[in-house]
Amino acid sequence: MKRKNSGFSVVELITVITIVSILVSLLLPGISMVRTLAKNTQQKAQFATLELGIEAFKNDFGQYPESKKSSSGKYQGGQKLAEAMVGRDMLGFHPDTDWGENGSDYEDKYYRGLNSTFSPDKSTNNADWQNLQKRKDLYIELGTANVFRLQADPGNKKSGLYDVAVAPLDKDSLVICDAYKRNKVTEYLSGGEIRVTKAGNPILYYRANLQSKDSNAAAFSDRIYDNDDNSSIVTTVEFIMEARKETTATEINSSTIYDPDKFYEFISDPKLAKPSSSGPFKYWPYNSQTYILISAGKDGLYGTEDDICNFDR
Repeated sequence: MKRKNSGFSVVELITVITIVSILVSLLLPGISMVRTLAKNTQQKAQFATLELGIEAFKNDFGQYPESKKSSSGKYQGGQKLAEAMVGRDMLGFHPDTDWGENGSDYEDKYYRGLNSTFSPDKSTNNADWQNLQKRKDLYIELGTANVFRLQADPGNKKSGLYDVAVAPLDKDSLVICDAYKRNKVTEYLSGGEIRVTKAGNPILYYRANLQSKDSNAAAFSDRIYDNDDNSSIVTTVEFIMEARKETTATEINSSTIYDPDKFYEFISDPKLAKPSSSGPFKYWPYNSQTYILISAGKDGLYGTEDDICNFDR
């Protein structure tokens, strides 16, 4: 008597595989959307924490942190935000800061914690102790702040957000990174241990110019917001992403907020835009009395649709 074969036929197997493939193809976009939503929610939560820190800073000093880039161009809005929140050396903000105008003199005078010989000893009442006493407490917790040095220095075992040159930016300065972990960072721990973690791109910070009520001045520096406050951060990050082949020059040129006009259009409320007699629209920016925070979002590019900002676009 012939034994009956209880296995699947080829046709049945192909049918099952096809059905599973269809279900997976339907499911994957949903998973991706959930992940993106989760990251966006995480980013908004980080902004909420930063906003509390920034408001606390204002309560202490009567104004929001500085964002105008230094005369050398090495120190810009995103770096100044990190300094205001945790200090240039993560030991707290120094009220006498010159916001990066004097290079190494600035480091030695205000943020002596950058120096390996920094030794705050109360018993001797030394300069390091007096320096530390002037500092403010951290405005955000380091454990969740996503604060990183801009450029890695493997030779001296210093971790950094990028492993390539970030000139003209100050390579030793700090930035607060967003929640979209696209950069691998090597951390050098005690005992010679090494840990690889991930960090996002720098959060951009712009303080409103309260002396200006003009959102359409010929000189962008005279407008309520100045795109130049973070221009080198934007171009440096985009150059690094292009070198990594994470984006193309065409994508950058079509979206970047390094361009003053594109920046102002990006941060302005379209409901308040009015056509002028000469043709271009007159814009009025969001948060015209406070400040703007911008995360590059999932794609890592500043000025695209997926950016997360502290205003509703």
